[in-house]
Amino acid sequence: MKATLLTPSQERSLHASLLLFEKALRRADRLLSDEDEIGILYYRKSNLDIQSRELIQKEISNTLVELENFTEKLELSPTEESLESVIMAEMSISWESLEESRSKRMRGYGELSPQAAEIIDPAIDHFARIALGLSSIFTTETSHDKTE
Repeated sequence: MKATLLTPSQERSLHASLLLFEKALRRADRLLSDEDEIGILYYRKSNLDIQSRELIQKEISNTLVELENFTEKLELSPTEESLESVIMAEMSISWESLEESRSKRMRGYGELSPQAAEIIDPAIDHFARIALGLSSIFTTETSHDKTE
């Protein structure tokens, strides 16, 4: 029988904080394991030597073990996250951000040339449609999964 150490509200709050911490640890570990990344609008590189990376990764690994023991002690259960829901949410956020990048909004940062607007608006329309379309695909997929 589970001894109730926390109220449901306390448990939700602690779970949310620990979940963010675990995700940050796991993301840091993945980033440290990856090579430098070159994107289109960004690049990511590390100046850490291999020994420093390994030391940090060992600390992360040890911390994850401690976190697991702590959550077991408090009987905090994991929650399932749907990959599709995560992607759908990210595409929705991207769509909203893209919509805020239209030329009429850009004018809030200063005068915008008509030539810039002619280049920006069609591209934003295109990318926003793609983001919304991808989000919709996952919306359709997750609703099919629930009906099956």
